[in-house]
Amino acid sequence: MNLSLVHVSHTANDKAYIRDVNLIVEHGDCCVIKGKSGCGKSLLFSILSDIIRPDNGHVLIDGVHINSMSKKQYDDYKKNMGVIFQLPALISNLTVKENLLLPLNRYLTDVCLEQKENIVSQKCEEIGLKDYLNKRTEHLSIGMASLVGVARATLLKPKLVIWDSPLNEVDNDWVDYELQLIQSMKNDAVTQILFSNRHVIDSLCSSRFYLEQGKCYAA
Repeated sequence: MNLSLVHVSHTANDKAYIRDVNLIVEHGDCCVIKGKSGCGKSLLFSILSDIIRPDNGHVLIDGVHINSMSKKQYDDYKKNMGVIFQLPALISNLTVKENLLLPLNRYLTDVCLEQKENIVSQKCEEIGLKDYLNKRTEHLSIGMASLVGVARATLLKPKLVIWDSPLNEVDNDWVDYELQLIQSMKNDAVTQILFSNRHVIDSLCSSRFYLEQGKCYAA
């Protein structure tokens, strides 16, 4: 899956955080976007994830403008995109299993509940969270909740993953898992956009960009 920004600009609180950004991430590329605190990384993350639509410019997925997609095209795009937030956006009064079933219930309407539960169970066993399936997420540590967010974003084996601050919230025990996951998705030609200033993430990526004063430069 290819993702492109064409002359994208966006203003927040009367400040132009994103100014005429052009960015092309080709299918299977693993790229990192770096920048100092307050430079607009979170805003650019939200634009790339289609949480926010930019004031100006175009966001293209495989050459198709998001604004002009049909309902089916948009649903396919969202199904094939995994978004991993720095602080996991989980529903606190649901269990781990219930949170992970949400994307499966939305996009796998022809799959029975038992199969979906098996998918969730296998994913949690892979990460080491199987004992927490029936635990409400409000009782998890930040590190465990972050892992549930990673699991949720990758359950459907997306073709595009946009990840804010990998490694930042997880305990040391799971750092290797996240690094191996990034490498595994890279081997599977999953398009990845990682927002991080960590050198270890930088070393895994094939292309690098730096966000400064609203502009995005090849690093």
